[in-house]
Amino acid sequence: MNLQNETLRNANIILCGPSDLQNSLISQYLSTNLSSNCRCYTDIPTEKELEQDHLLPLNMMLLEANQNMLVLWQEMVKKYELYSGQTFPVVIFNAERDFELDKHVIKRVRGVFYKDDNLDLFLKGLLTITKGEYWFSSHFLINVILSELQNCSELGRMHTLTQREMDILNYLVNGFDNNEIADELCLSYHTVKNHFTSIFKKIDVKNRMQAILWAKKYLSGT
Repeated sequence: MNLQNETLRNANIILCGPSDLQNSLISQYLSTNLSSNCRCYTDIPTEKELEQDHLLPLNMMLLEANQNMLVLWQEMVKKYELYSGQTFPVVIFNAERDFELDKHVIKRVRGVFYKDDNLDLFLKGLLTITKGEYWFSSHFLINVILSELQNCSELGRMHTLTQREMDILNYLVNGFDNNEIADELCLSYHTVKNHFTSIFKKIDVKNRMQAILWAKKYLSGT
């Protein structure tokens, strides 16, 4: 594939993932064909490391789709951008087909590539992203839409809860048992138990653990 794109030419690009043949080839290809300054890191580098390697300001970050990388990258991206004073696209690659991103994270990612994507498709996607566009598969977008619809449904359930029931759920999340909740809210044990029966029915869960997981997902920040 012939890559003639001034946006990527001479760009500072980092590839964060395992030190394997595939990643080395991708890095070499981008460096050779685009005269870009592309470097592989097995871990997410600090802003000082990027400065020492003459990679700031950063123009693109390619991030391996593994759990360790996905936990760490958001905070480091903020530091890079604060340090250099400009934003840049973040791209996920080597993802499984069932790969999902948290709704708060997806707003920061410009594209997702899969393990079975060929090199031509990968490079075409990178060029698309450098033009300010996004690169997501239809399957990925459908899953995002379905997830949002599920969130809307669950938020609808949340609005059926009374303030007292939400208070009780918050106590549950914080490790209080029924007797402790009753003491905190000046209620009887029986009343607290009745509240939980109502809560479980409204949010469609069967036990306390499911209620805790539901509350952590949908009541955070309320």
